[in-house]
Amino acid sequence: MNKPELNNNYDPRQFAFEVLERSNNVLRSAVAIVSPESPDANPLDVFLAPGEVRANDPSFKGTADQEEKLRDSAAELGFGSETDRTMSELGLQGGAVILEGGQAHKIQAEALVVAEDESANPSSIIFSASPNRKISNDEQQFMAEFLGTDKLSVGATEYEIAAQIASKITGFEKSETDVQIPYNYNIDNKFIVTSGSNNQLTIIGKVGAAPVILLRVDRENYTGENGKTKYRNQPDSADIIRIVDTLLRIDNDESTPIAFVTSGTYRPSREVDGARAALAIANRKVGVPTYGTALMARVKGNPLLATGGPINQLPGELHMMAVKVQKLKEEIENL
Repeated sequence: MNKPELNNNYDPRQFAFEVLERSNNVLRSAVAIVSPESPDANPLDVFLAPGEVRANDPSFKGTADQEEKLRDSAAELGFGSETDRTMSELGLQGGAVILEGGQAHKIQAEALVVAEDESANPSSIIFSASPNRKISNDEQQFMAEFLGTDKLSVGATEYEIAAQIASKITGFEKSETDVQIPYNYNIDNKFIVTSGSNNQLTIIGKVGAAPVILLRVDRENYTGENGKTKYRNQPDSADIIRIVDTLLRIDNDESTPIAFVTSGTYRPSREVDGARAALAIANRKVGVPTYGTALMARVKGNPLLATGGPINQLPGELHMMAVKVQKLKEEIENL
């Protein structure tokens, strides 16, 4: 397949400034809504950090009026959107696709955003997923129904179910044997990619000419002072995009776009990460396609809720966006 030409109108620096301005505007608005007595407060102090599984975040504590206004403000960044935001809409046709890990229904919705976009024509499909997160009972039930099998046949971790979801993509052809890509990224050294293989990158099959790859999202687990298990040195969305960019460049590919596919719920923070990655890799277009609430309702077999995205996840997403915005500011200043 011919490598797509980079749109000459695409300017990663301009893209980063636009994302930064939109994100800051929403953060200021959100703080003023939730904390009217301190409208200039740091959003990191106003909005609590999310848990590892966002769906388990606590309920929103504000009033019904605050909830409505907060939803409206975040909707400017795609939170709660009913419709999908596709690769084609973003001009990412022929791109390397990264599907973000998460709960089973999320990964399946991401796969459908790409599969149902007739013009997407991905050059590769990369499932990024954690081997550390054990799936929940609800995910196990979802996967058993999705695979048409019993619960005992369902993978135990996010990484394992990502492989199972990948195997159900329309047109998927499984490799006779899995192929280990001979490169690693180093969690102890800024996720630098080097030659060698520790099974972080595995080709498990293909869809047409596009290889289907599992990217294992590693981290360092440790025990904190309070005796609780914690983790660090896990690549974020920007790091994963940079890892994929490096792999493409090793293959002498400097033009294929990268599409980081996620939920509309996470678009506010992931868009900032996309801008951060775009700054670092300069001459490659980066975009963040998302699935909407209508597709998620279809995947889960639930009715479409009029309220949009899950409000319990919005404060945590605003916290994460604020963290990413600070990083983006620093990276722009260091250019």
